[in-house]
Amino acid sequence: MTPRIRSLCTVFLGLFAFWTTASATDQINYDDWRDFADRVERVIHYDTAPDQTLERLRTEVAGWRETFLLAQQDRSLRISTLERQIEALGPESSGDPSDSETESTEEQAVAEVESLEGAAEESSWIDARRTELQERLEALEQPNIRAGEAFAHADGLVRELDALLRQRKADVVLARGPTLLNPLTWQEPLREIKRIALLVPTETIEKIRDIEERKVTIQNLPLVVLLVLVGGILVLRGRVWTGALRHAARRSGPPVISYPLQTIVLAIEIALPWFGLVALLSAATQSNLFGNTGDALLQAIRSFGLFAIIGLAFVDRLLPTEEDDPTFVPLAARDAARARRIGFWMVWTIAFARAMSTFLGGIEVAENTIHFLIFPFFVVLGYLLYRFSRLFRVERTSEDDEDASFSLKLLSIVARLGMLIGLFAPLAAAAGFFGLASATLNPAYYTIFSLGLAAFFNEWLADLYTAMTRRSPDQSDLAPTLIGIGVYAALIPVLALIWGARVADLTEVWAQLREGFSLGGVKVSPSDILTFLVVFALAYGLTRLLQAALKVSILPKTKLDIGSRTAIVSGIGYIGIFLAAFLAIQSTGLDLSSLAIVAGALSVGIGFGLQTIVSNFVSGIILLIERPISEGDWIDVGGQQGYVRAISVRSTRIETFDRTDVIVPNSDLISGTVTNWTRGNLIGRLIIPVGVAYGTDPQRVTRILREIAEDHPLVLLSPAPSILFMGFGADALEFQIRAILRDVNFSLSARSEINHEIAKRFRKENIEIPFAQRDLWLRNPEVLAQGQRFAETGRHFVEYPEEPIKSDRVADEVPDLDQDGPGEADQR
Repeated sequence: MTPRIRSLCTVFLGLFAFWTTASATDQINYDDWRDFADRVERVIHYDTAPDQTLERLRTEVAGWRETFLLAQQDRSLRISTLERQIEALGPESSGDPSDSETESTEEQAVAEVESLEGAAEESSWIDARRTELQERLEALEQPNIRAGEAFAHADGLVRELDALLRQRKADVVLARGPTLLNPLTWQEPLREIKRIALLVPTETIEKIRDIEERKVTIQNLPLVVLLVLVGGILVLRGRVWTGALRHAARRSGPPVISYPLQTIVLAIEIALPWFGLVALLSAATQSNLFGNTGDALLQAIRSFGLFAIIGLAFVDRLLPTEEDDPTFVPLAARDAARARRIGFWMVWTIAFARAMSTFLGGIEVAENTIHFLIFPFFVVLGYLLYRFSRLFRVERTSEDDEDASFSLKLLSIVARLGMLIGLFAPLAAAAGFFGLASATLNPAYYTIFSLGLAAFFNEWLADLYTAMTRRSPDQSDLAPTLIGIGVYAALIPVLALIWGARVADLTEVWAQLREGFSLGGVKVSPSDILTFLVVFALAYGLTRLLQAALKVSILPKTKLDIGSRTAIVSGIGYIGIFLAAFLAIQSTGLDLSSLAIVAGALSVGIGFGLQTIVSNFVSGIILLIERPISEGDWIDVGGQQGYVRAISVRSTRIETFDRTDVIVPNSDLISGTVTNWTRGNLIGRLIIPVGVAYGTDPQRVTRILREIAEDHPLVLLSPAPSILFMGFGADALEFQIRAILRDVNFSLSARSEINHEIAKRFRKENIEIPFAQRDLWLRNPEVLAQGQRFAETGRHFVEYPEEPIKSDRVADEVPDLDQDGPGEADQR
């Protein structure tokens, strides 16, 4: 059993111990605690106990600390009840009630004396009750105070023990031995290696020479032969069998069936060669040909086989060779093939290094010899780690920074750290810092294994979710992302243990969380947070259920319009969220009075920064209460016309006639001018201007337009449409049709239909619809004629009656027709 596993078991036993005794916190023996604490303090002071003893003492101290914490929590509810009882009695009375009045009549004096006597009796009862409750409160608080002091003492001892263990580990990691770069240090390790190499043959020869041992060997020979056959078949043929099984499982049907089968095949792929190796090692043990050194060698082979089998299966599954197999590494095909080859070499090297460490740990050997034998593995593993990490390095360019995902950038950072460790670890080992080299190189490889395993399970779980929900792999969904976050979050404590954290460190983090943390004078614990989330989720769920019931079952049966229903449902939602948050805070029992000042200061700053949002929020509340507009109304605001589709807390969504959505802040709807065409009813007026040529009989036009308007099905006959002769325009006699439509939503179609009918009737009645005409009269046309001759001939001289003008004076002398002047066009 490794020290890490032993420490984990010790911690679990300690947790079980104080959980089973948590109910007996009232019978805490503080004398035993003081004696135990004094012994722990002496151990810390002398600093001579081994690490196992310190771990055991730390576990016991942590158990005491947990007991004291539970003792403080046991009476918290009862103490809170007594405090509320004392508060309900009111403040303590001060002064003599008989001195309240000095001047009164005789009758009033008698009545006041009687009332004062009754008040004095009541006051004396209250004082006596308050004294009794305060005594009970003090009696309950004393054990809490004592438990709090003992908790602080135990917590301090735990921190001291942790600091001592960390210091010891740091000393081991930073210890420097002799450098292997000096050949003079090789003589002793070489002699010891020669001695170790002869131990196994020597022990085997002695076993064979011993008659009794030889009889045992001959007696176990049939079993040995059977184990060798079984083990050889499993080792040699197991991979072939599992390859066929993997191929069959991958094509067994839908992913819901194939994925579990592939997982089972992966387990079989690891189990078959492992059972074969165990059978071969059992055969070697049953042969009775190995001594103590041989047994250490067999343990080394067992360790080698375990690492090799698991590592090879892992690399083969993570970096598959077949194209139809899913890949879990973001590499191109050529780089993936390189990574696969390097991965196999890494597995074999790690397995050999682990076997060497196991073998050397099972025999007596000098530390220099261990370093001498392990150093080549450091060099090879560092080189392989550098090569492997280099494949995952992503070059940073401007386009990559914009397009590369966060995971690829994080992978690039991890790869660069791996390259740095691959260069640093062999150099540190060569300088004699074998502990530092081992503390960086081994965790780096275990980190690669853990990240690959997490990527495998993340992809497997995401594909399994996609198959079970029958979604397309390209379809956006939040669940696979949450699955990935959960997988990698579960990997954090594993990585912490890999990089040197103790199990006690993780349990200490949990203990600190259980104790709670202070936030503005308020102590918050995970149980409080969990209670808050559960109560808020339940209350919010009830709110959503009530909203659904109102929206679907209750409100449609009332006479309320759709706008009123939406306002009621939205208001219920806001009130429900507020009550859910209030109940959740109250259920935790937190006293938030100490946060009032901080909240007040923050509210001022937030008010200035979010005043626009707050204004829109208040405007949204006003819209839902007053309901000047409702969903389905046709409104005109800020030059935008359309139908109201949704009214939210911050804004209102309007769908225009172009089928585009316009988001209007609620404050604009409250403070601005809004035209609501359909508020209350759908009736609206339509105005159509009409012009006819001069000389047309106006009475005849009025009659025709009235007939056209009255014949349209959307025009109301009460009130009847009116035809107005508006005046004499520049080009036509101007009329207007003013009609009331029964549904203003169809005003555009009604206008178009009426215009079509007007054009048809006017053409039939020979009534002309004029268009604008202009007559232009030109003054001094000879100027235009001269300019035309100059443009056509291109002569350098233009002859005028007075004198010739050269070409360089033409631009100055010829009148500009675009300027106002004597030759401008006169419009009549």
